[in-house]
Amino acid sequence: MQSEPLDCSQEEYKSEVVFLYNNYFKKNPPTEIINLYTEAHTHMLQNNDFNKKINVKKIITLNLDIEAIEYALRLFKGDNSLSSKHKILSYLMEVRSENYDLFHHSKSSSLIQFFFEFIFHGMRSVWKLFFGIILCMRYKWFLIL
Repeated sequence: MQSEPLDCSQEEYKSEVVFLYNNYFKKNPPTEIINLYTEAHTHMLQNNDFNKKINVKKIITLNLDIEAIEYALRLFKGDNSLSSKHKILSYLMEVRSENYDLFHHSKSSSLIQFFFEFIFHGMRSVWKLFFGIILCMRYKWFLIL
């Protein structure tokens, strides 16, 4: 049985989810996630009126750090299309049992190990925010539609 060809916007959603997934999880997304993301995108985001619509296609073309850009935009622009895309993908990933460890710390570790992991992730977040601000300033004419 042959599936229906994707229209142009669905192809864009497919490339978005592949890029986002690769950026966050460092591997290709399962077909189920691609299909669910496309469906969620068409139902939830298509008619949304965001303060700013972000040119994700340009971010993908330039191969920019989308996580860093999303941090900065979420802080300074609040409700934007990129943050909503990030939330949709996170929700789709979190409910899959094979991804449980990516979202929940289930390993028992010592207090010292926990402290160093906490500091590392905090510093990583600050770095991503700082880098995202730089990217948004540098590419501001390209990012916002």
